[in-house]
Amino acid sequence: MHSLISYSLYSILPTLIEVTMVLTVLAVKFDAWFAGITVIAWWSISATRW
Repeated sequence: MHSLISYSLYSILPTLIEVTMVLTVLAVKFDAWFAGITVIAWWSISATRW
């Protein structure tokens, strides 16, 4: 259990925070479409790999 909590705290959580920050910057600096396109591209790549 300790390793699971440690993994999620030090690996997954910072990644989610970084992705949220990047999408926020894309939406604010450019347009919300860029953030949406990024999410769709990420989903498409993930689904293709799966």
